[in-house]
Amino acid sequence: MNKMIITISIMLMSLTLNAQIQDSTSVLASSVQLLSTKDSLYMKMLSEISDQIADLEPQRYKIYKTENMYNLIKLDTATGRIWQVQYGMNNYAKPMETPIDDRSLLMSSEKVCSGRFELYPTNNMYTFILLDTLWGSVWQVQWSTNPKQRFRSVIAY
Repeated sequence: MNKMIITISIMLMSLTLNAQIQDSTSVLASSVQLLSTKDSLYMKMLSEISDQIADLEPQRYKIYKTENMYNLIKLDTATGRIWQVQYGMNNYAKPMETPIDDRSLLMSSEKVCSGRFELYPTNNMYTFILLDTLWGSVWQVQWSTNPKQRFRSVIAY
C-alpha cells in the first residue's frame, strides 16, 4: 500500500513537474514573441523619427531668384560658396553655372552644417547680402553677366 501511494505520488509529481516545464516553455516563447514585437515596433518608430529628423535638416543648396529672368544665385548653405546660374531659351542667354566665389567661408576646424548661410536680396537687383547665421558675419555678393563684376566681399566679421 505504501509502495502504491509512493508510486502514485511520484507519478503526480512528475506530471506536475512536466506541466511546469511546459508552462515555463510557453511563457518563454510568449516573452520572446513579445520582445520581437516590441523590437519591431521600436525599429519602426526609430525609422520614422530618423525620417522626420532628415526632413527637418536644412537643405545644403538653395537657389535664389534675381530680377533677371535668366539668372539665379545658387548658395551652398553650409560653406557660403556661391554661384551664378544662367538658363537660356535662346542664343542670347546660354545655360551656364559660374562661380561668384567658390571659396569656403569656414575655418578649417569648423564643422560643416547645412543652413548656416543665408542670402538676402537688396534694392539693387545685382546685389545680395550673405549672412553667417552662426557668427553674424556679413558679405556683399554681386552677380553680373560680366565676369569681372562678380564678387563676394566682406562687410563685417
